[in-house]
Amino acid sequence: MENIITTKKILIVTKNKGLVEMLIECVKNLDVVQKGLNAYLEGKRASFPRFYFLSNDELLEILSETKDPEKV
Repeated sequence: MENIITTKKILIVTKNKGLVEMLIECVKNLDVVQKGLNAYLEGKRASFPRFYFLSNDELLEILSETKDPEKV
């Protein structure tokens, strides 16, 4: 990644061996995280049905503020 940041020309960066495999692995890891987050949010929605009316972003914001009831 440091090489990508320091290199200003995309054609040079794309010639790096292993770049495609690394990006594919990153996408797979991101999918795993996204599925886990969705499962977590669905669990919270199942325990409190009013959460079904909120987007994932709104629900995450509410859940992050649980220590401060006034913000919730």
